[in-house]
Amino acid sequence: MIKKTILGAALLGFASFAPGAGIAATASFDFAAMADAYAGSNGGKEGSWNQVTGGTATDNGITLKATGSYFGSDAHAFLDSTFGGRPAGLGVCSSGFWPSGVSRCSSVPGGGEPGDDNITFGETLTLIFDKAVFISDIVLRDAKHYMLDGDVMINGTVYSAVNGLINLWTLKSDNGGLVTEFVFDYVGSAADGNQFYISSLTVNDDPNDNPPPVPLPAGGLLLLGGLAGLGALKRKRKA
Repeated sequence: MIKKTILGAALLGFASFAPGAGIAATASFDFAAMADAYAGSNGGKEGSWNQVTGGTATDNGITLKATGSYFGSDAHAFLDSTFGGRPAGLGVCSSGFWPSGVSRCSSVPGGGEPGDDNITFGETLTLIFDKAVFISDIVLRDAKHYMLDGDVMINGTVYSAVNGLINLWTLKSDNGGLVTEFVFDYVGSAADGNQFYISSLTVNDDPNDNPPPVPLPAGGLLLLGGLAGLGALKRKRKA
């Protein structure tokens, strides 16, 4: 199993970045905002992807369809709303629907959520676009709606998320450029803390464009700052 980290291709990412590269058609999907808007107009009850969007969502001429599965069987993509002031986003519900048609993962006033609604053990979320794209921005959150620090599998490769971010340079390279489908899978055992939501997502259909430069985690920035400080101190002593 291949595992990619943010730092793993940081130097490659910065070396390949061309300042001023033009961005063609980009589409942004704020799943957390979609979930909150739907719940706000339905008495706090969230909905499945199909209930919220009618089946597809379109931005800037790029159309997205989301589906879910549980150990290969039918499940549904689900949009979970904010809890405790922390947004969530798009996940998977494998608990089915109530006779009324409401998802069993929808919040029940005073009763919590009868079903799990993030991407967890055995669940798969598939994002299908009507044209080939690459992911230029993504934010991932964990089961408690904090920024994810953990592993996710995308199109068969494992990536390590740090503060909700993954290495999009490597993801595009691993996919061979632009693709029409992204398959997100849970990584690990049933209780290892890698449950996640996709909070927001931006895609780009320009084959000549690239994701933004790889962000350095806070530790990397501190390291660079420390090295710069040592260099300045050394120059001062020489003077």
